[in-house]
Amino acid sequence: MESVAVARWIALSTLRRPVAWAAAAACLGAWALARALGPGGGTEVGAETLYDVAFLAALAGAVLALGSLGECAWILARAATPRRLGARAARRLAGAGGAASLALLVPYSLALSGAPLAAGVPLGAPLALGVLGAGAHLALVGALLLNAPLSTPSRLLALPALTWLLPALLDGEGAWWGRLARLLDASRHLEVAAAGGRGWSDGVLAVAALALIAWSLSVRPAATRKSP
Repeated sequence: MESVAVARWIALSTLRRPVAWAAAAACLGAWALARALGPGGGTEVGAETLYDVAFLAALAGAVLALGSLGECAWILARAATPRRLGARAARRLAGAGGAASLALLVPYSLALSGAPLAAGVPLGAPLALGVLGAGAHLALVGALLLNAPLSTPSRLLALPALTWLLPALLDGEGAWWGRLARLLDASRHLEVAAAGGRGWSDGVLAVAALALIAWSLSVRPAATRKSP
């Protein structure tokens, strides 16, 4: 019952924020905006554009979820460590996945109805798996930022910088910064989905490594407090 109460409080707190409604409206209109600004006067939008829209929506949702966790830190602090970590992870994953789902709602609805506007929209499992992988990746990097001694605005700026901007800039094959960039790059999951699923193992290994690091950092303070 405590988990249900915490989830209900977080959901209601999110629904009361005007920025959450503004972000939801932006996600719903993202595909239409991409069509209007795309080549050919919006007559056609490639699959890559849809993947980009889905990732940017997931990133925006993850940033909003990370910001809302700062407001409910006092209620999560009372929960046991596994429950607290689960609530935080679920909130971040729901934020990223929910925003990406809103961005894909319009094109997928049109594609399923056979509308010519949605020509070229992929209707397979790779996109769903890519969104899930990107959401998990963003959630885990958010978990690392929550354990860092940073203010909430710094965390909100660091999440897109680490998972999107820096990997695009630090592209060094074989160098340590290139490997670090690939580890942090959350867009790789949708890139793999756009390529038909080839190279998915690297993304899975990155998520597993981030999960192990985030878990060890999250449980270490609790173990330290219990020690005599």
